[in-house]
Amino acid sequence: MRQIVKDMLKCEELFHVFNNQLCVDDNKTPDEYSDQDIIEEAKYQLSLYYESGTTNNEMFTGEHTPEEQAQAKREVQQIKRFLAKYA
Repeated sequence: MRQIVKDMLKCEELFHVFNNQLCVDDNKTPDEYSDQDIIEEAKYQLSLYYESGTTNNEMFTGEHTPEEQAQAKREVQQIKRFLAKYA
């Protein structure tokens, strides 16, 4: 498995999106996505935390429970670290 895929799977939100949505819909394994596909998906997922009206944004801005806000902040930091390394 490529290092970018290993690192992507360490990000909670990216792990969830790839394993429960994209891989199922595309009938692929995470390793079958190109580096560029993974990076673009990471950028998109990060953008959802800043887009008004999305569940991720509601969690990130504290409209849900404090635990969910902490989780969202952790996920944002994970994705930012991932993108700093690969984008």
